[in-house]
Amino acid sequence: MKQLIPPPLLAQAKKILIVTHMAIGDFTYMQMCFRALKRAHPHLEIHLWVDERRRSANPGDWPHLKNYSLYDWLAASPYIDKTYDQNYSPALHAQSIAEARRQDYPIVASLTHMACHRYARLTREISPRGFILGLAKQKYRFFELSKKLGILKFNATIPLYQSQERDVPHVSDIYAQWFSKAFGLDIPKPDRYPVIHIPDRWTAYARDQFSTWGWARTWCSSTPTPRVRSAAGRCSAPSS
Repeated sequence: MKQLIPPPLLAQAKKILIVTHMAIGDFTYMQMCFRALKRAHPHLEIHLWVDERRRSANPGDWPHLKNYSLYDWLAASPYIDKTYDQNYSPALHAQSIAEARRQDYPIVASLTHMACHRYARLTREISPRGFILGLAKQKYRFFELSKKLGILKFNATIPLYQSQERDVPHVSDIYAQWFSKAFGLDIPKPDRYPVIHIPDRWTAYARDQFSTWGWARTWCSSTPTPRVRSAAGRCSAPSS
């Protein structure tokens, strides 16, 4: 399979921007691809743009749009060197674009499967001179000319799977194929399955919470679902 990003460009680049509109579920799988990319190109800084499609100018909406849990996971990831996570208001979105443009990214990969044409325009705005790669529908209808023109801003595209196709692969396999086509990575199937590292501060928080509830800090290993052992030795699910 031909690698879409030219190998000499990838070897010379010091940093890359990957654009997504991921939620925490997407990250649990895609992080394994970030790990493979980091291991294959340890010289490369991976910067991640997390777009907020519910962007709002209403300040009342902002507390619900900050996705604190996802950003905490990204901040703790050893594979992500920089995250653009201030995209939940139009003003902050504009500031993020200006900040990203100053980075002068030589490579930008848009791994957004919705409104691909809009992200083609966004990535080209961020990197006017860079190599831009992105996802695209396999076919555009005759009245979607503006979308097709937007897609032309990409230097290279990866075709999307269509939702109505039969035998669509698991999401972990889809992500692995994207990274294979873009970066030439061969990610073995066992390495595509998520491995979750819980940051120490959240582990400490959970232990403190169990202590507040009066539960011991050891898990009952004999039960099929997570349960904790009380001071009296009884196994039970923690109550809230």
